[in-house]
Amino acid sequence: DNKVSSGSNLFEALPFFFNVKNLSELSFEWTANNKKATETGENPWALNLNVNPQTPSGTSINILATVKNILKELEFTSKSLQMTVK
Repeated sequence: DNKVSSGSNLFEALPFFFNVKNLSELSFEWTANNKKATETGENPWALNLNVNPQTPSGTSINILATVKNILKELEFTSKSLQMTVK
């Protein structure tokens, strides 16, 4: 239902149809409201979105995940999600 709660919210980009042997051959980039995620940790395919408890209910958050094949620059995709704070 495209709703997020205050606190931690986990999103994962699960890439299909890339011609790679493992995920290390892919680069992942995350943005939330056009601000690049600064640290993705051990799992670059995952975004842990922390929503401030003081964020008003109904606030929109646009999340964008972009995945690129490091070895074949023509293999890439992106997906945008419009989320709303509960």
